[in-house]
Amino acid sequence: MEEIVYYNSEGHGDDKNAAQVNAFATSIHTQSHNYAFRQSSSYPHGSVITGTSAGDRVFVASRGKALINVYTWGKESPDQRIPIPEQLTSLTLCPNSPNVYNEEYDVENDSNFPKFRLPYLLVGGGLSGKIYVWELNSGLLLCVKEAHYQSVNVLKTTSDGSYLVSGGKDARVLIWKIIDLISFVKDDDKVIKPVQIISDNTLEITDIFINNSIHQDSKIYTVSRDSTIRVYETTNFQLISTFIVGQQVESIVVDSADRAIYLGLNNGNIRQINIYEPNPATNVLEAKGGYGKVITLSEDHQLTNTLTHHSPNPVTSLGLSLDGSLLVSGDSSGKITISDVLSKQIVKELKELNSKITNIEVFSTHKNALNQTIDKTSKAIPPFKRVISNKNPKEQDVVFQVGEDQEEQLFNIEEHLNRVSKESLYFQNLNGVNSEVVFANDQQSNNGSNSNDGELVQELQEKVTKLTKAYTDIRKLYEDLYSEHTNQ
Repeated sequence: MEEIVYYNSEGHGDDKNAAQVNAFATSIHTQSHNYAFRQSSSYPHGSVITGTSAGDRVFVASRGKALINVYTWGKESPDQRIPIPEQLTSLTLCPNSPNVYNEEYDVENDSNFPKFRLPYLLVGGGLSGKIYVWELNSGLLLCVKEAHYQSVNVLKTTSDGSYLVSGGKDARVLIWKIIDLISFVKDDDKVIKPVQIISDNTLEITDIFINNSIHQDSKIYTVSRDSTIRVYETTNFQLISTFIVGQQVESIVVDSADRAIYLGLNNGNIRQINIYEPNPATNVLEAKGGYGKVITLSEDHQLTNTLTHHSPNPVTSLGLSLDGSLLVSGDSSGKITISDVLSKQIVKELKELNSKITNIEVFSTHKNALNQTIDKTSKAIPPFKRVISNKNPKEQDVVFQVGEDQEEQLFNIEEHLNRVSKESLYFQNLNGVNSEVVFANDQQSNNGSNSNDGELVQELQEKVTKLTKAYTDIRKLYEDLYSEHTNQ
């Protein structure tokens, strides 16, 4: 398995000819060559990727311009520059239905994988505080909502595509039902409102993280410049825990198994919060927080849970590997490193950019996505509309590519029985040893092996007899010694 990290920066305003490279994609574990992306400067959280296979796209909300640059994965220059109503400060993608591709196509063998495949929605947050929702396969603008009083700093969607979470410079966090934003049938008297408005923070929201657990166990993590980290449930959006640190928090990432929280601080440190710690009295792991508790983190003078290699530059973006053992971090100077979370040491330094790191995304793939052929004949994405579309769904054209038809195979009963027998063996034999029991009656049917098997059985019987006699003698000796001791 390969893990790829994509990162970009905010760029410089004096780059008139767009000659600077503002984004790279490279492998975490190997020394694979990089993919470079020009003219890809963006605000924090202003870049998203659909995937790392041939035909996937990179969307970048251009910093300082009302444009979205669209890249084919692996190409250095943008394929399209799509005009939009205003500058966008944040982007996010809403996925299609779960496993929409994995159920029909083999990920490891993508010969039948469609080259033109896009997620369902692209959601952007503007400088004015508005939220825009486009349908990618048609380019239609489905919704424009005045959400925040100031710019939208970050947008996140849940893994099932049910909710959109927006955080703004106005210190508010709004939670929306996506179905409400894109509904075709709307009452004129009904105003679309967020299902929850969170106003617990006093300064602007800098980052939001949503874990990919099942809906009943998923959580929303918000960080702000007021030095707080707040954790909310997604079932009723109630506040679970509040952590207070001594510095402004710029970025956050959470372990995929919910074991630890990593915070990028304004002083250049990365603070680790272990969600589970042993109780000193019982030595049993117990969860921190819960039930609305407020926990103030003390100064880590021994640097037990602190990484300091970015100091004094603020840590603006964070990412984690799939197993949570490697932490990818970028700061305001353009430096980006990969650190081991256990030893707190730098494992690898990636190619540095010349301005603040604004986005870090880590992807897992089944093949080396950095050495594949670039799809240079990819289909163009429909241009984005700047006026809300007609609400009649029958008048909407959606462009979507379907993979090649797979050869239909008849049902093979022998392969099915062999597979079922192997599966049952795993359940019956939990020690992982494939063993067979051979009965004596079956041995008689094997020609040429009767004499050898008989000798082996006789030898084993003699060994069992000797061991039984030795055990009996030892047992008798023990009983004699015990009776002699009791008589005394």
